[in-house]
Amino acid sequence: MSKLYVGNLPQDAAEHALRQLLEEHGVACGPILVKRGGYAFIDCPDQSAADKAIDKLNGECEAAARASAGVPDRGGVAARGGRG
Repeated sequence: MSKLYVGNLPQDAAEHALRQLLEEHGVACGPILVKRGGYAFIDCPDQSAADKAIDKLNGECEAAARASAGVPDRGGVAARGGRG
């Protein structure tokens, strides 16, 4: 399982909206944890799904905010671009 960090989300971002966006692009994902402050963690079943999610989420515009997705490092901060 691969965990993704998604940042720069609108303050009112919701789990169902992220899931719908991913499903529209054919990306399968597991649990999505949306946190206050405009960020979320998404569990993907494998690295291929994680890479696809990163490609689809980077630069998506939602409520005038630009989303950025990446793979969190051990300290919980995302490596931008996500494929380190």
